[in-house]
Amino acid sequence: MAEVLLHKEFRKSELFDIADELDLDVEEGLRSLELSDLLVEDIETNGVPEPEECSDLMFEFLVVAGFVDEDGEIIEYVEEEEETEEINYEEMPECFSLADDRDPACNRCKVFEICMKERIANRPKCFGRLYSPNAEECKNCLEALYCKPITEQKEK
Repeated sequence: MAEVLLHKEFRKSELFDIADELDLDVEEGLRSLELSDLLVEDIETNGVPEPEECSDLMFEFLVVAGFVDEDGEIIEYVEEEEETEEINYEEMPECFSLADDRDPACNRCKVFEICMKERIANRPKCFGRLYSPNAEECKNCLEALYCKPITEQKEK
């Protein structure tokens, strides 16, 4: 499914109308993001409504969310099998798991993608939740540059 910010494409009242059409019982206090996620989850679980039997608003939602094309044809996505490549750590460079997409040397490295995945998988548990520019841990953290905007966005 394409990464579309549905909660920004539709007004909250429209999302509630779509929930009604799907016969979803949703709380009034839900944020737009939570509501759009529930709608997508319901459609993925219970199937795509027949485009010819749904409202114009529902049809637009289905198109924007990537469930159907403009002609109402259901879009089938084939999930790619994730490569389960065994990592031989002994053959990796010393800098393995310190990938930085801003570093030209990293971008030329043969194991960059695996290295970046390893780095992301090993982020500290506080990542995206507890950033503080004055904390000594954050000053020395390799992930601070990526953590800061996420944490600040959550605080808004």
